[in-house]
Amino acid sequence: MPFDEWSVIARLPTHAEGEVIRLLLEAEGVRAKTEPADALNPRSGIRLLVQSDLVHRAKWVLKDERVTAAELEFLATGRLPERKEGNKRRP
Repeated sequence: MPFDEWSVIARLPTHAEGEVIRLLLEAEGVRAKTEPADALNPRSGIRLLVQSDLVHRAKWVLKDERVTAAELEFLATGRLPERKEGNKRRP
C-alpha cells in the first residue's frame, strides 16, 4: 500500500477535538491528520484520517481506556464536565 494513502476513521464536531485525538494517535506511532469535513462549510466538523495501513492500530489506540470521553472533552475545551446532582460533595 502506498505511503500516502489515508483513511477516515472518525468525524468530529470541532477542530480542537480532532487535534487532541490526532496528537494521541501520533504519540502512539500512528501518523494522523485532520481536515475539514466540508471545505465549503467550516461548521461541518473535522475528518480524522490515518495512514491506511495503520487503521487497525489507530482503532486499537482509540479503544484503549486510558483516556475517557470526559478527559478528551476537557483537553479539547478546557471545561470540566458538569456534576450531576447525586455526585455533589458533602462538607
